[in-house]
Amino acid sequence: MPVDAIKEMREMGARMKAILGLSASPVGVRFLNAEEAVEGAKILDRHRYCQALMRARHGQNVLLDAEGISCPAAARAFGFRPLPEHCAREKAWWDLELFPRRKWLRRCSSRCRIWRRGHRANSPLPSGEGGAIAGSGGG
Repeated sequence: MPVDAIKEMREMGARMKAILGLSASPVGVRFLNAEEAVEGAKILDRHRYCQALMRARHGQNVLLDAEGISCPAAARAFGFRPLPEHCAREKAWWDLELFPRRKWLRRCSSRCRIWRRGHRANSPLPSGEGGAIAGSGGG
């Protein structure tokens, strides 16, 4: 990613933070193919996706891949691996009371995948004045 693009992204993030009165930086997530690298990113191990986002919103440049992600639902959503059998049952999700209506649970469990074929990791990037944003490709 060109230095000018990084500078512009940080400026836009700082403006967004000021306009909206945010206490932390906005975060962008980039999906990576196997050949892509993110220079300077910390590769996370045994992290949930939400934890990676929290690190990014406080300025850290992080990378979470199939080996490092610990949340079964996020790992499935990103196409890293199928849900474990005990999580794949509808009752397990219903018991967590995350869905107010059972039909929403059914719809989500059959459709909720947010991955592209061939990606190996995702990298939540701080877009405010936080940590370094590096790597090739989009932002």
